[in-house]
Amino acid sequence: MSYLSSNPPMIGFATSKQSHTGRQVRETGKVIVTVPGESLAQAVMACGASTGAKTDKVAANHIEMVAVEGSDIQIPADTKLAMVATLQQSVEVGDHILHICQVGKFLGDESKKGLYAWNGFGKVAPAVEG
Repeated sequence: MSYLSSNPPMIGFATSKQSHTGRQVRETGKVIVTVPGESLAQAVMACGASTGAKTDKVAANHIEMVAVEGSDIQIPADTKLAMVATLQQSVEVGDHILHICQVGKFLGDESKKGLYAWNGFGKVAPAVEG
């Protein structure tokens, strides 16, 4: 995920052309992009290794979910940052599709440590300053 604009606030993320997530975003026009909390490290790796097309990843990984006001999309309870967004444009880029989205709401919890991908998504762990 990358910030694309601050006025209006826009983000972009790419998914493979076969991605279930990408297909859902293009069908509904809605997405909530999150930075998961530290307790979800194992679940994040497990979710990244499978498709959600035939598997309920939330149930399979025992992820506690919470409602987001103004959306029918739920997010993990342990979330550092959530960006509620609407799809503005999809662009094919090689074997992926870039989703350009306008953010309508930012939700954050300063008390939580967010996970970041390291080594080409080979590992997830909190970032350390200094």
